[in-house]
Amino acid sequence: MLTATAPNQGTWEKQTFSLPFDPQVNTLVASDEALYVLASDGTLYTSADGLDWTSCGVIWHSLLGAYEDRVLGIVSGSDGDYYHDEFPRSEGFETSVVEDGFPVAHSSDMIVTDNNWTVSQQAILVGGIDSNGELLSNVWGYDGKLWGKINNIHTSSLPAVADATLFPYYTYRTLKGVRRYALQPTWFLMGGRLADGKLNDKIYLSTTQGITWSVGKESIAQASHITPFYGAQAFVFAETLTAASGVSNMPRRVSSLSTSWECPFVYLFGGYSDDDELLPYVWRGVYLRMTNKPVY
Repeated sequence: MLTATAPNQGTWEKQTFSLPFDPQVNTLVASDEALYVLASDGTLYTSADGLDWTSCGVIWHSLLGAYEDRVLGIVSGSDGDYYHDEFPRSEGFETSVVEDGFPVAHSSDMIVTDNNWTVSQQAILVGGIDSNGELLSNVWGYDGKLWGKINNIHTSSLPAVADATLFPYYTYRTLKGVRRYALQPTWFLMGGRLADGKLNDKIYLSTTQGITWSVGKESIAQASHITPFYGAQAFVFAETLTAASGVSNMPRRVSSLSTSWECPFVYLFGGYSDDDELLPYVWRGVYLRMTNKPVY
């Protein structure tokens, strides 16, 4: 197990340990309370420190992700249907058959963020394969109690895709009537396997909380030197950048100058190539304009 306080520090602490099970490492997620991972036989395990693991006593078909203090998963029923489940189960929770068009496996990671539209946090996931084996272009949202399909397939360019990489980031929009730009929260979707068997090499963007999607323009495109991939994980980590404040006696139009600011960097970990080979890369990306010292 490798751990680091920050991914950019250059060194990772290595700890060796043995597991009482064969893990599906790509299912590893962290809730507010603990770590969780599925074993190769579908048994859900949990750990407080990543070293000592205990069985949760449940067997899942897939693990969708973590929401607050619990994890969400899919159970394969004896009747052939698939059911929503969670662990630990919240008060009053009952398993329910998954909705038509819901991914039972191979969706993107489930990402949880705040937004301006809902009181509770919203989780979303993209694509995957449903109970009939169909590849999906659906986007599903979760508000802590219910799942709902949230994308408009008639106004979206999002393709059917499995094992894509989803992360929240930003784009810029022009403010009306002025030569100024504002940050706008944006969902990014990269990589993944398409219906024709090829790997997706485009970046898809949504500035509407997952409802509509478009292909990123030339300035927001996957770099040609990045190997096409599926099944990678992405994290956004804000790093503090600093700069000299300039000559103090120069005239200025603001009361104080910024000498440090938070800059969000995207880290893209691993994944698989089109030959199903594990990729040993960690890519780090950022808008260059975000690394420039702000005026104020």
